[in-house]
Amino acid sequence: PWMFAYVSVLDHPYFAVTDKTGAFTLPTLPPGKYVIEAVHRKAGTLTQEIVIGAEEVQTADFVFEVKPGP
Repeated sequence: PWMFAYVSVLDHPYFAVTDKTGAFTLPTLPPGKYVIEAVHRKAGTLTQEIVIGAEEVQTADFVFEVKPGP
């Protein structure tokens, strides 16, 4: 009961797994509008819309709130 896994099959190379500090980097994205989604097992899912221009660096910050269990 203590083991589980997430399996994601994506049809694009634009995904990342966070490091020990929670930071992540996506490969160079083509200019456009994107919705970034972050998933936490206990806190759920958060999304953030970003717009990438030519040669622009964009950041996304997610703050999850984990509520105490019963």
